[in-house]
Parts: sequence; structure tokens; C-alpha cells
Amino acid sequence: MRAMVLDRSADIDKSPLVMREVADPRPAAGEVRISVTTCAVCRTDLHVIEGDLPTRKRPVIPGHQVVGVVDEVGDGCARLRKGDRVGIAWLRHTDGTCRFCRSSRENLCPDSRYTGYHADGGYGEYATVPEAFAYDLPDEFDDVTGSPLLCAGLIGYRALKRAQVPKAGKLLLVGFGSSAHVVLQIARHRGYETFVVTRSENHVRMAEEMGAGWAGSDMAALPAKVDSAILFAPVGRLVPPVMEALDRGGTLSIAGIHLSDVPSLNYEQHLFHDKEIRSVAANTRDDGRELLAEAVEAGVAPHVTTYPLADANKALQDMKHSRVEGTGVLVIGEEKSPGTSPRIGTIPRTRGNWTLRTKPRKQISTISKGRTTRLASTTSRSPGRSTRTATKSGMPMIAKSPAAPRWGAASRRRWKVLTVADGPIGRCYASPAKGLRRKKRYRSPNTPAASTASRSPWRSTRVGMRCGTPTMTGSPVAPPRVTASKRRSRD
Repeated sequence: MRAMVLDRSADIDKSPLVMREVADPRPAAGEVRISVTTCAVCRTDLHVIEGDLPTRKRPVIPGHQVVGVVDEVGDGCARLRKGDRVGIAWLRHTDGTCRFCRSSRENLCPDSRYTGYHADGGYGEYATVPEAFAYDLPDEFDDVTGSPLLCAGLIGYRALKRAQVPKAGKLLLVGFGSSAHVVLQIARHRGYETFVVTRSENHVRMAEEMGAGWAGSDMAALPAKVDSAILFAPVGRLVPPVMEALDRGGTLSIAGIHLSDVPSLNYEQHLFHDKEIRSVAANTRDDGRELLAEAVEAGVAPHVTTYPLADANKALQDMKHSRVEGTGVLVIGEEKSPGTSPRIGTIPRTRGNWTLRTKPRKQISTISKGRTTRLASTTSRSPGRSTRTATKSGMPMIAKSPAAPRWGAASRRRWKVLTVADGPIGRCYASPAKGLRRKKRYRSPNTPAASTASRSPWRSTRVGMRCGTPTMTGSPVAPPRVTASKRRSRD
């Protein structure tokens, strides 16, 4: 199989990962092998590659946010079968007998083992995992958007639990990368008032677009004291100012597996009045199941940037230097989850309540929970340019996709046809509710027409794909019909 292999630790800017043909792994007893479709990159991968963590295995294939399909089952497996779609996360083994495992704290097990660190991970075409540590992924997430949840989402969720945010409390997120942008969506779903401090202007803008109550680069400019804070940036010198930003009884949760040295703290200024500092050590499997359930309920839509497997070094470099919005995801194999587009992540998997609005070369608006959100940029005509796909949250799903769509001649007609530069992935037909009341309705060549317009005040929009799978019908968040004169004035 093809894999990106690390032989020795080095700065990621020196591109230490090397593409190599290696033997296909075979599952041991109690393990399954998966054919990998996607693997998200993580800051923990950086710590492994650059030597911030003690060396455990060399050579090693990094990667621990892995999505794929089971293609071989080892002896003794009873839950999973060939063809099941699963995810692999960081934690891959505990002894199950120590006092921590027996008290539901398996993340503290002294005999724990980790994917992409003690054993080869997902930067390759195949990976193995103990059946007990493979996650069943909800159908609401396709392979691309599901992979960031398996570490960025998990560790962020664990850090959020450790932060002890009170009901309707104020939460500060320091750093706004892969994990923080997932936590922000969960925090807003729970009703927390969220503030974001990040050094990147792009991340400040992104946090504001995602609904943060305040976002900026200066901790001193925070509008109020906060009840809880999560430190995502692995920078110890940020601990004192974050502690100073906490209100009485506040808690700081440090989410990273690695942190640079922390300066001295002044007891009166930083710790007095029952303030707490808590670290986060990996996650439990219960954390994973809880996160996936709440992510579905909250409508979490991870922001991703896709890269081919051969560009793993570049993906990690972009993450290190804050050049990527959301999470970088390596696309390794063809997505095999049912009902999704053959081109991974181009059209999101839906539950019947996603809205896809299309306007070539103009800004687009989406309606999310009664609030109109303005999105920057639209589709491009050349490969590798920026793509914006509107989702339930009103935010872009994909940025700088290698398979950016272009608009064909059919976009001048009432039905807009979506194709990609390297060949059609399926055609996306959209119409306002008025079109659905006519007899001229789109019908897939393979599937009978789906239901028609909703009778609710929000008009229905229906999107069908060439492959015969309607991806949306009767959407409760679909936009109301707009006349041509109003559309011109709005644009």
C-alpha cells in the first residue's frame, strides 16, 4: 500500500514524511482492517513528527482521525462486518483492569496505546484497529466532515467537560483551529456566550462568522470576565493572562497534549478566589459516543480543507502556520458511505434540512435558524480555487478544495447544473418553491420524484443528484421565494 512514513523526527517545514510502498497490514485477533478513505491532520501529529513527544515507534505512519470501510475482520470479532463504515481515533488500547479503567477513566490507563504513535495510523491506504476501539459514525457526516470529530472534536469535547461551564455561562476559547471551531458550535448549541482570542485575522473573521459573541487578538480587549476558558494553543506563556481573564471560581482547561513552559503565577492575581487549572489527557470511548450524538443534535458542520495523501507535509505545514481554516483532511480513497457524492465532500450528506443556495460569481446568503448569514466568495471556474458550500450552520463546508466546481452553460437556465473541473460528480438541481408547484419537475432517471413543496411558511427547496438520490426535500430551513425585483435590489 501507499503510505506517508516518518523515519526520524524533524521540523515539519523540512517535509520529513516520505511517500513509500509498504506491506499491507493484517488484522490480529480482535482487530479489523479498514480501507482508509480520509484522515484528518492534527496538531498531535505535529508533536509526534517534530519530536515534542518521546519516540515510541520508528518508522511510523502517523494519523489518528481515520475514516474508512472494514475490508478484513480478525478472529474473535463479533460486532463489525466487512463493509461497515467506522472511525479510528487516538486511543486504541487500554488494559481494562487498572483502577482507572474500572472507574470510567480509561484515558488515564498507564498501559494505554495510541494510533499513529505506538502503532501505525491513517496516513496510508489501510489501517488496523481493535474492534472495541472503532467508532460507528453517524450517517449525518460524510467521510471528510466526520474525520475531524475523531480527535479535534473529541479532545475539544473533553476539554469542554473539564472546563465546567455553568448554565448560560461565558466561555473563552484561546486559539481557533481545528478543535476550537467544533467546540464553538457545541457551545452555542448549549447556550453559552462565547469569546475567541486568536492571533490570525482569518480566524478572527471565521469566529465572528460562526457566531462568536466577540473575537479578537488582544486578551486585554475582552468585553467581560469569563466563567471558563479552554486553551488550545500549546503556548505556556498564555496561561497567566487567561487566568487573569477568569472571573471568581473560574476554570481553565488546557486541551493540548503538549504545552511549552508556563511562567510563574501570582497567587493573588491568577489563582485566588477558587480559580482552577485543569489538564486534559486524551479521551474515553464514552466521550466519543457522547460527542457524536451531540454533534448530530447540534448540527455541527466541521470546516475542512482537503489535500491528497502525497501533500501530507503541506497540510501539516499549513496547520502549523495557521494557513488553513478549520481542519486539513487527507483524501486517500474513494468515499464509500451510502448516499454521498463520489467526489468526497463536494456535496454534503444531508438529513433533509440542509440548504444549498447557488449564485455564480456573487455573494450568497443562507438562512440558519431564522438568521441570515452572508458568506464571502462563491464558486470558481478553475481547479484548486476556493469553493463555498452552504450548510445548515450557514458556513462554508470546504475551502480550497482540489475539486472546486465550475458553472456550466446550464447555469443560465432555471435549473442550475453543478459539475467539477475534472469531470461530473453528479448534477445538482435547485428550484424555488414556485418551480415545484408546476408540472415541470425534475425527476431522476433512476428514482421516482420525491415529495413536493412544504405547506409551512418556509417554502421548500429540493435538490436532486444525477446519481438518483434526492439530497433534500421539504427543507424546514429553505429560503422563502424571492421575486426577481427583490433579488436584484438585494444583490
